[in-house]
Parts: sequence; C-alpha cells; structure tokens
Amino acid sequence: MGGGKYDYASEYGKYKADEVSDAGFEKYVDSQVDLKDAWSKIQSKPEGEQGSYWIPRGATSKAAFGRAHAAEDQALSTGTYRGATDVDPYTGGTRFSNWESGTGDNAATAGGWAAARGGGAPGSDMYPMGLVDYTAPDAMTGVSSELQPWLQPDNIPDSLWNYQPPTLNEWEVQRDWDWAQKPASEYAPQDAVAAAIAAATHAPEGGEGNETYGSGEGFGALERFFETDFGLDVEVGE
Repeated sequence: MGGGKYDYASEYGKYKADEVSDAGFEKYVDSQVDLKDAWSKIQSKPEGEQGSYWIPRGATSKAAFGRAHAAEDQALSTGTYRGATDVDPYTGGTRFSNWESGTGDNAATAGGWAAARGGGAPGSDMYPMGLVDYTAPDAMTGVSSELQPWLQPDNIPDSLWNYQPPTLNEWEVQRDWDWAQKPASEYAPQDAVAAAIAAATHAPEGGEGNETYGSGEGFGALERFFETDFGLDVEVGE
C-alpha cells in the first residue's frame, strides 16, 4: 500500500490555528534576526534555498512562514517530523514556545510573557484539571466491608458516581508587564512623609514650584495627610 505525499503546508497551517493569530507569528519572525532574514530571502528569491524549502511548507506570507517554522520545530522536538533529519527529539521547549513564554530571545511581550488563558470545556488544553478514568480500589484484607465504603455502592451518592465537571468561562489575561524593563530604583520603598512633601511642593503645570504649592494650598494638603494617615495634628509652614 502506498500513501500520498505528505502535505507539509496543510499540516503546518493548522499549528496553533485557534491559539495564535497571524499577527503573533509575524511578530515572532520579526523578533528573530535569522528568521527575518530568511523571510526576506524567500520574498526576494522564491526559487532560492530558503524559498525552495519553506514555500512548499506553506510560507506564502510572513505569518505563514512563522507558523510553518514553529510547527516544524515542534515536530522535530517530539520526533514526529516526517522528513529526513539528524535532529533528535528534545525537551525544554521549542524556539517558538520559549519565545512565546518569554524565555527565548526577544520575548513575545515587553514583560516577557504571553497572555495567560484558562477555562473552557473539560478536556480542552486550557481546562485547569485533567480527567482520568476511575479504577475502584480492591478490598482490604482483614478489614470489615462496613469500613470500606467503596465496596458499598448503594451508600455512595449518585453525584459522586456520575460527576460531570463544569464548563468554565474562557478567560485571558494579558501579561505584557513592563517591570522587567525598568531600573530597580523605580521600585525602591518610598518614605510616606517624603512622598507627601514632594507632592505638596510640586508645582502644577505652568506653576513656579514652591511659589505655588509651597504656600497655603500645598501646606494644607500636607497637614491633612499627617492628620488622616498618622493621626497627627501638625502645622506645616514656610
């Protein structure tokens, strides 16, 4: 029996089709110097080495190239690649998955993490718990059956025998936090009194520093701060 030629383009085009948009794969290509260069060569010379290899694998656009590259990397890592290769299956994440999760070069988001997702129907990739077939335990030797409730199904509520996990609302949280891009000094503890003084003596837009907030209105705000936050009755003045 013989089979048809493996359709790389069709199979690779399905990779993360419901999870990662075309824009996401375009961003992936743009973030990787060698992939960006390869895509440029595919465009400029389709019959060249890069084009001859990737176009039959579905690289008809930048997004499709990124998706195909990620799909092939996944196949190599799991040992399911259909072509000849010297690459052994490996663990530790593929290049795309590491980029997407923020552990690879030029991570997917400024904060270094892709969006977190969850919920959905039981059995889906995002569901918070896996479902396994239940195997009833055997009877315990030397123990009365009355003390082994799993041997007495009539005494077990039907809800336990026929449990159906709920379908959860799907959710997504963007994790493009920028804390990793800021200097540590911005997160240093700030003295409350110093912060209040700074706020009270800061001039509004167009003001002249203490000439505006260093008098009545600003000092009044500072006095209210001490009274409200510290229970102190103080007078602040020049």
